[in-house]
Amino acid sequence: KEVLAAGVEFVLAAGFLLTLFTCLSLDFVLELLHIPENIYEDARLYLWYASVSIPIGLIYNMTCAFLRAVGNSGGPFAAVVLSTLINVSLDLYFIVGLRWGVCGAARATLIAQTSAAVFVLFLAVRHELFQTTRKNWKYNPGILRETAGLWIPMFFNSIAISAGGVIVQRYINSSGAIVAAGIDAGEKIYCLLETVEKAVCSAISVFVGQNLGAMKIARIRKGMKSMTVFAFLFAAWLALCRHQVALFEDHMVVTPLVGRRVLVRYSDVDRLSWGGVRHGTGYRNLRVGVGGAYVATLLGVMDIEQIMLHLDRFDAIEYGPDGTLV
Repeated sequence: KEVLAAGVEFVLAAGFLLTLFTCLSLDFVLELLHIPENIYEDARLYLWYASVSIPIGLIYNMTCAFLRAVGNSGGPFAAVVLSTLINVSLDLYFIVGLRWGVCGAARATLIAQTSAAVFVLFLAVRHELFQTTRKNWKYNPGILRETAGLWIPMFFNSIAISAGGVIVQRYINSSGAIVAAGIDAGEKIYCLLETVEKAVCSAISVFVGQNLGAMKIARIRKGMKSMTVFAFLFAAWLALCRHQVALFEDHMVVTPLVGRRVLVRYSDVDRLSWGGVRHGTGYRNLRVGVGGAYVATLLGVMDIEQIMLHLDRFDAIEYGPDGTLV
């Protein structure tokens, strides 16, 4: 309970300071990342909402950690499902219905994150271990030192990864909004795959911690062997499912799931069509035709405009009855 109290105090203080810092440095961050001028204001607006939601995210992650520590992994999972449903529903309503654009997407995300945080907090306060008294909230430097020894190494690990990402993102943004949008779409697909990895890592940490506290060392070793086998199988599956689309100034390079790489020059493209009849927003397979035959398929293309801005020889976006671009 003293660890819980210390964690809440730290999260509230850190959330306030981080929010204040990011809100005051929005323009510096955007200029550092070389955000294209045509999306600068939208990026600034979204980043402002993201900064305001930092305390909510910290509270949510801390509460989920406490719930998982006592063996409740169903609560955080239900919160993610609830948050996703709210986010998708509000995205459609705010963006498509009210036409709020980036502001609508940011507000939907903020409301969804808040809903998830309130949900897990409701579960936590009902648990006996999380019901504190005034004496649990007394300043305890020993607990702070002990917990700091656990989170500080992970903090610097995250800082190193994020710093590298910022450097790379700066040069990506310098290439223009289209390249940045294409890479962002690919990262979202990768994040979907990465959720399995994060879930397994979280389960392992809780499993080891609980069994170490109970001094069941043999059970830890057995569990680690099983998880190691799973990790190798999952890594092999990711390697076999490699797919990449790289957009350049005058050509694209497509690496299909099976087969060799295909280089397609935009000037050679004579037709584009969806690999199905699904239109509107969402993920679709865009087939690229050259010389009367389809030579490549771009999986998970979010918007035809990402490609159309490169294919300047097409000056109109129209669809025939069969979904073919004309």
